Amino acid sequence: EDIVGRNDTIVFIKEFDVVNPDVHQRAFVISSIREPCDHYLSLWAYGSTGKGAFQRNVDGFGKDAPYFDSVRDIDAFRHTWLRHPIIKGRLARRHHKYFGENHFQDMIKDKLHSYPVDCWVYVDDFQSTLYSCLREYEIQGGHVNWTAPLLSNLVREIQVPNSTRGHLQNENIQSNRSNYTKNDPLHD
Repeated sequence: EDIVGRNDTIVFIKEFDVVNPDVHQRAFVISSIREPCDHYLSLWAYGSTGKGAFQRNVDGFGKDAPYFDSVRDIDAFRHTWLRHPIIKGRLARRHHKYFGENHFQDMIKDKLHSYPVDCWVYVDDFQSTLYSCLREYEIQGGHVNWTAPLLSNLVREIQVPNSTRGHLQNENIQSNRSNYTKNDPLHD
């Protein structure tokens, strides 16, 4: 079963695709965002397995598989890999590329409302922020098939009673995003 209706104005943009103003004008845009430290650690761990584009050009990957959690691996991550010129500022450059220079500056100034994204799904709180984004999409006129197995499981897992699902206040959705400050170096 489909999660959203076929004729609705929602667009799925792949990880490395650019969100442009044309897409944002005609569709409700949901994007995911990840806490930068977790993102860097994930890139490093993936490269430590011998995969990924960085693996060929950057020093400091882990050597002690499968967990790469030895003292020497941790030291390599902190003192070599993170400080490599290709890695340093990489996530900021990616963000700039996919969302544009003006939007990157707005993020630094904590103005996420001007982004070409209507709702953010935070990877470290994926289920509840995805639910909130789908509710916001629905509030703005989109159709969400809450009986689709994936969504009914999502609702059950975040333990949102069905009786309140349709009455979630928009303010609660907004406060969920505005209260997100977990170790966000972009706001330093």
